[in-house]
Amino acid sequence: MSKKLNEKVEMYTIVAAFLKEDKQLNINDYLEPEKVDLNERIIKAYPFKVNEHEVLSDIKEVKDW
Repeated sequence: MSKKLNEKVEMYTIVAAFLKEDKQLNINDYLEPEKVDLNERIIKAYPFKVNEHEVLSDIKEVKDW
């Protein structure tokens, strides 16, 4: 359940930007992420279905902790 939208969420997406390291070209996205131009990197989106049973179990575990 999304508290903000007040509706059940069935899907979510993780968006990944693939960083680059190239010593010859003096590129190291890991050390200087503020210099990354995302237009020059591979970006992918990975959609997932929400496993409601797993979510409820995780919430219970956190509350019990």
